[in-house]
Amino acid sequence: MERINGDDVTPSDDTGVPSDELQVMRLVARGFKDHAIAQHLSVSIVTVRRRAQQFRARVGAKTRSEAIAIAASRGWVEPGGSIDEVEEK
Repeated sequence: MERINGDDVTPSDDTGVPSDELQVMRLVARGFKDHAIAQHLSVSIVTVRRRAQQFRARVGAKTRSEAIAIAASRGWVEPGGSIDEVEEK
């Protein structure tokens, strides 16, 4: 398990999206609840929710489901799998 630094806002690859936001959304896309994501990333639930909200705003989505659909259409997230399979790509 990799700890995410709260100050890490480096864009991930060529997406232009900070890696911490992308990592949260990859876990959300796989169906994990905020609590499990927070525990896995060693951050608070508030941080998980903030990162998800920032991602939604970044892609212009009104809901998490819409944000996931946009991210999936761009090849940024894949549904299914275990929590340990999601690492920064």
